Amino acid sequence: MPTGLKLDAFLAPLPLAERSALRAKLGLGADDLALTFVGRLAKEKNVSELLAFLPAAPRNVKLLLVGDGPCRHELEAQARERGLTDRVLFAGMAAPERVADCYKAGDVFVSASRSETQGLTYLEAMASGLPLLCREDDCLKGVLSPGENGFSYTTEAGFSAAVRALQSAALRRRLGTAAQALAEARFSEAGFARAALAVYESCLAGAMGARAA
Repeated sequence: MPTGLKLDAFLAPLPLAERSALRAKLGLGADDLALTFVGRLAKEKNVSELLAFLPAAPRNVKLLLVGDGPCRHELEAQARERGLTDRVLFAGMAAPERVADCYKAGDVFVSASRSETQGLTYLEAMASGLPLLCREDDCLKGVLSPGENGFSYTTEAGFSAAVRALQSAALRRRLGTAAQALAEARFSEAGFARAALAVYESCLAGAMGARAA
């Protein structure tokens, strides 16, 4: 049973005018497709793979990196070497109260990490209404359902195909709605309370049945 998370700030919608202003501040245009990563810029997050795959994506696809870490300078150098300085946006650390808005400024949550345990950022992104685009990983079982709330990939070709599909705003809305519903139902504090209550009720029903017998 997953521990319930406080997701209220992520579930709350961001007004359209505020979203547009934040996107502009981050360097995103109205027609850009923002693949958003939130987390520590460290080796285990495998962000360099995202930069390696980005050139094959349509020109309107940008990679928004929210966070900082020991690999930032290396990633900035990689972006320069690949001619991606206008498509890889380093937003830096976000204040805790602004993190939810950073998710909502994006269009898709992306991760190439192979080292997650709980993967809290996946759940926050889902609660924010973002479809997922993530490297296939066992930790995502029960979280990412390909074709339902996002896509997983194992190869560059798979990544590129998913990005092309996610150019569709209608598809993003459908996947994002499903992602948010799952996050609220299963991973929120209320979802945890409902699941825990069901366990207690089941145990009590079994005990009452045994006593009656």
